[in-house]
Amino acid sequence: MKIRSAIQEDFETIFSFLGQAGLSTNGLEEQQESFFILEDGFGKAQAVIGYEQDGEEALLRSLVVAP
Repeated sequence: MKIRSAIQEDFETIFSFLGQAGLSTNGLEEQQESFFILEDGFGKAQAVIGYEQDGEEALLRSLVVAP
């Protein structure tokens, strides 16, 4: 497993994860730099982590994990 910063091509996956968990995707495209993806050894997303950064501090906004 590895965690990496999300890139533009990941946003379909992020929308899907958040939508399946019943979380809002409003304003998601403006926060592209605010997500991490947890991938398995095959490169398949297993979790999405969203955060909101304010200076040197960050607030965890969402964590969605595949079943």
